[in-house]
Formats: sequence, C-alpha cells, structure tokens
Amino acid sequence: YLKNGTWDVDGIDDKQEYNEMVKSMDRLHFTEAEHKDVFEIVAGVLHLGNVMFNSTGDRQCAVKPGAAIGNAADMLGLDVKKLQKAITTRVFKSRGAEDIDIPLGKPEARSVTDALAKFIYEKLFDWLVQKINKSTADSKSGGRKRVSIGVLDIFGFEIFKTNSFEQLCINFANEKLQQFFNFWTFKREEKVYESEKIDYKKIKFIDNQG
Repeated sequence: YLKNGTWDVDGIDDKQEYNEMVKSMDRLHFTEAEHKDVFEIVAGVLHLGNVMFNSTGDRQCAVKPGAAIGNAADMLGLDVKKLQKAITTRVFKSRGAEDIDIPLGKPEARSVTDALAKFIYEKLFDWLVQKINKSTADSKSGGRKRVSIGVLDIFGFEIFKTNSFEQLCINFANEKLQQFFNFWTFKREEKVYESEKIDYKKIKFIDNQG
C-alpha cells in the first residue's frame, strides 16, 4: 500500500515525527499494550498489501509463497492457514445444507484482501477516536464535558471518471464550506476595513462564487 507513495518528503524527519507521536500517545494515557496493539495492527495492514497471488486454475488462486502472509497473520494475531483460506475463498451458505467453500480468482482475492485491510484500518481509526475522546474528557465533570478538536477540509473538490451522488453531495458541501470560509475570512473583513477607512493590502483569493 506504500509502493505508490512518496518515501521521502523534504523537511520531514520520520524518526522525529514517530517519537513525537509516541510521546503524544503517552500523554493521552495509552498503555504499553495499546501502543503495541496499534503498531502491530498497522504493520499487519501494510503486510496485507504485500500479499500476492498465483492462479491455480479457472477462477482459482493461492497465496504466493513469501513472508508477507505470515507477517500479516503474526501481526494481526491470526492463524496463517485460516487467513489464507479467508482471502482466497468465499463461503456459500444454503439453508439445510453444509456451507460450501467457493474458490476466488486473483482479482477477486486481491479485492477481498484490500477490503479486509480497509475494514481493519477503519476499526482501528474508530477505536483511536474513542480513545482520544475518552482521554481528553474533562475529569472534573465526571467525563460529561469533552474537549474536541475539529478538522475542516474545504479543499476536497474531486472529479472522478464516474461520479456518484455521494460524491456530488461531498463536493457541494465542500463548495459551501469554501464559500463560508471566504466570506468570514476575506470578504467580511474587507468590508469592515472599508467602512472604517483603513488602508489594507487586498489579498487575492479564489472566489468560488465568481
């Protein structure tokens, strides 16, 4: 999952960033076991991305021999044979009959593996959010008051080859947020400056209402 990314970014020290993250986790009361679990899950997800497949017949495949599948199973605390079976077959259930294992071809197995990695990563992300929310709760109020950190992404307009209704809603919301940001950050301030006859240097910005 990292092979198409950028390994080195100018101005970023990976070791320093890692150390700061670990310190932040300590401040948020992560236990040693939680530290270990988080890093092992992330490592397991990355190893799943390295798992390769060999075709063994018509719409059949097997995990290509290598360290990736073993490492993924080890990091995720899974039996390697059961993990191999889970990503190369699907189970057909029929009422009143035994379950039938149906082989998957290489593309299907790749999709199943990617879906598994995404699911695990999503659950880890959800757990981290809950952990941080719990750690930043106001202890004086018995945890009823919470401190929150908001992240506003207003530059997320995306156009894909096939755009779903969901993507349309996301783009529309982002454009409205951009409009809101422009008004309160630029336009409103400019009006205040002009009404009070204050000299200022006009800032150029992209107006999505233009």
